[in-house]
Order: sequence, then C-alpha cells, then structure tokens
Amino acid sequence: LVLRGRALYAQGENEKAIQHFRQALNCDPDYRDAVKYLRLVQKLDRMKADGNAEYKAGHWQAAVEKYSEALEVDPLNKGINSKLLQNRALCRNQLKDYKGAIADCEKAISLDPSYTKAKKTKATALGQSGDWESAVRELKELQEQDPQDASIAKEVRKAELELKKSKRKDYYKILGVEKDADENAIKKAYRKAAIIHHPDKNPDDEHAAERFKDIGEAYETLSDPE
Repeated sequence: LVLRGRALYAQGENEKAIQHFRQALNCDPDYRDAVKYLRLVQKLDRMKADGNAEYKAGHWQAAVEKYSEALEVDPLNKGINSKLLQNRALCRNQLKDYKGAIADCEKAISLDPSYTKAKKTKATALGQSGDWESAVRELKELQEQDPQDASIAKEVRKAELELKKSKRKDYYKILGVEKDADENAIKKAYRKAAIIHHPDKNPDDEHAAERFKDIGEAYETLSDPE
C-alpha cells in the first residue's frame, strides 16, 4: 500500500496517495513509512494550497514565497515541483520579473518535457519582456506539437501581432512608462522627458530635435483615450 501510494504521489496523484497511506496505517498504525509519507504529502498539499490562495487574492510576492517554500519540501518529486514552478512563474509574470518567470518555466519543462502550460507561460514571459520573436517561435513549436489546439493558434496570432507592433515606434518606451500607465503618469513622464531632451538644453546633440519630436508624438498619441 505504501509503495503504491508513493508511486501515485510521484505521479502527482496526491489525493489517491493519501488514501493509500491512511489505509496502510489502518492495517498497522505504527508503520513509520506510512506516517512519514502521509505527513509529507499533506504538508506539500497544504503549502501549495496556501500559495494558490495568495495567488487568487492577487498577493503575488506572498504567493512566490509560499511556492518557494513548498519547492524545498521534496526536491525529488518532479510532478509536483514542475507545477509549483509553473505557478511561481505566473506570479513572477504579474510582478514583471520576466527573467525569473522564464527560468522557472525552463526548470518546470526540464522536469516535465510535455508540460504545455509551462511552455505557454514561458512564451508569455518572453513576449512581455519584449522578445516577441522568441515568443512566436516557442508558440509555433507548441502549435506543431498540437495542431488541433485552437487556443495555441489564437496565442500565435496574438504574438505575431505584438511582434509587428514591436517593430513600430514604441511610444511607451520613448516616454519611459509601463503600458498600463494612467493619464497622470503619462503627463508627468512627458514633461520630464521634454525638459531633458529639449534641443535648447542639448545644443551639441544633433539628435536632440528628433528625440524631442518623438516625445511630443508619443505624448500626443498616449494622452488620447481613443
């Protein structure tokens, strides 16, 4: 029973594994391995649930910490650790820690090469970090593996559109603001950039006028709610 429970646990079937360990303890309440693995799986389940609760509440950093703690419980369990890494990557995407998210996804994929969700999350992180070419490549590889998945085809189209957009002038980058910046943040960034790059303040810089023109164009575009 314990051996089968361990096999189920290794496959990520924690609920079934717990049932087996409990059944073993019904047969022999003093069987140490049954107690050991029951506590281990229950602890991991509890820690993962805590992380999920923080994620659902939008407490991204707290969720990262919970998932990180859970990853230390049993480094040998590839199944559950790949899921914990994927969940932590989702949080890091929300925190704009794209490098950390990509690293987590790559670890998750190394533990479970068929983990489609982690591959999608990696593509998202690559795109959000500004590397839309790599994001499109990753998504197209996924599409080749599963041509019937309509959601992947949709993600490919979205990433290709973002790649085209990234090759145009990036007004957000010109003003140095995030894409979710509000009207006040845009106005503040424009004023600051206009002062710094005004041609009168940069008489020896032949590109200052061009930059100043781009800043004005960026403000005109981003300050328009349409």
